Amino acid sequence: MNDLLSKITNAVEKAVGCASSVSHRESAEVTETRQGKVIWQGVIEVFYVDDLHDMDTAYGWAVESPRGTQFIAIPGTSPINSPHDAVRSWIASQNRR
Repeated sequence: MNDLLSKITNAVEKAVGCASSVSHRESAEVTETRQGKVIWQGVIEVFYVDDLHDMDTAYGWAVESPRGTQFIAIPGTSPINSPHDAVRSWIASQNRR
């Protein structure tokens, strides 16, 4: 596992609260647009979460900010059902700040 994926995995483990039951499933490219313009583009890491009844998937990625690299982790609970949903949720949370 490369260093970036390892750090994203750690963030996801903390977010879901169960390090032993998180395993990397796939990488998904996501492009989010608004009014025809790209507002976010990147690779989302998709994880299988075992042993939790309310979720079986989680999503993670890294973003660069003025404070350095931030590791984003989003549990795959309804209404978050895809990498695109996870990105949209994160963008919405950033817009509320």
